[in-house]
Amino acid sequence: GQYVLEERVASGGMADVFRARRVGAASFTRQVCLKRMHGHLSVDPEMVTLFLDEALIGSKLRHRNIVSVEDLGEHEGRYFLAMEYVNGLDLRRIEKRAAMAKHPVRGPVSAANPQDVYRFRSSAS
Repeated sequence: GQYVLEERVASGGMADVFRARRVGAASFTRQVCLKRMHGHLSVDPEMVTLFLDEALIGSKLRHRNIVSVEDLGEHEGRYFLAMEYVNGLDLRRIEKRAAMAKHPVRGPVSAANPQDVYRFRSSAS
């Protein structure tokens, strides 16, 4: 299709999440995050409804701290969401590294504020 999966970055109860590339006309490419529903859940109408609801609700949200949903599609019987790709550590990894370094994350941490991540990295050194 129009998406090329590059690397699986996470897996959850409902879907796998990939770093992917959208390929278009005239050599156009764009890095995206692609969330693909697990195959065994794709045959469960209730789970499909939940996934589709996530896509439709997510497509309506606009906020600097929320990744945008760019596309909803289906490939070989499995639904997927294409979303804005944000390079960097997720909050779970930041918290895990902080705990291992015995520097718990205190206060709000925002991906929209790089100073929060910088302060974490500086305090963990």
